[in-house]
Amino acid sequence: HVAGLSTPQQTLMAIMAAGDLLDKERKMQITLDNLLLERIDNLLEPIKYKIDESDLNSNYYIVLEITKVADNLMGGTNFGNYLKSNRDPIDFVMKLAKKYGVIVLPAVGFGGPFWGVRLSLANLYAKDYTMIGERIRDLIDDYYEDFKKWENKQLRDKEKAAKKK
Repeated sequence: HVAGLSTPQQTLMAIMAAGDLLDKERKMQITLDNLLLERIDNLLEPIKYKIDESDLNSNYYIVLEITKVADNLMGGTNFGNYLKSNRDPIDFVMKLAKKYGVIVLPAVGFGGPFWGVRLSLANLYAKDYTMIGERIRDLIDDYYEDFKKWENKQLRDKEKAAKKK
């Protein structure tokens, strides 16, 4: 948009602005807010996550910090630390797309956390966000299986080292 907004874009913006000015009871705004909140609930329910003030959230875009979600799902284990130390957040984004067909953006590109993913809440049907939450959960479960194997190996290695002493 180096040259500015086109006439069709300007016309559409004027129609939307007029519609907003005429909606004195804010019915459209209330409807949209409720729809976005339904989408958030649908996304977060499968991952059993509650957003708080520290989460970057505009009710239009939401940022999920995967390490927080992972620790919350798995009961506060060292799983989040394992992810930070042994995995790459871009790998998470890529596997989510390749294995589950869910496209998210790395939140770090938007000033978000390194292990964050950014999702738009404006593009899909509300029920689709349940599926997205389920696929995020599935991938976290996959990573958790790897974590358990890694953790067991760490314990075996410690036991071997203790026996050598």
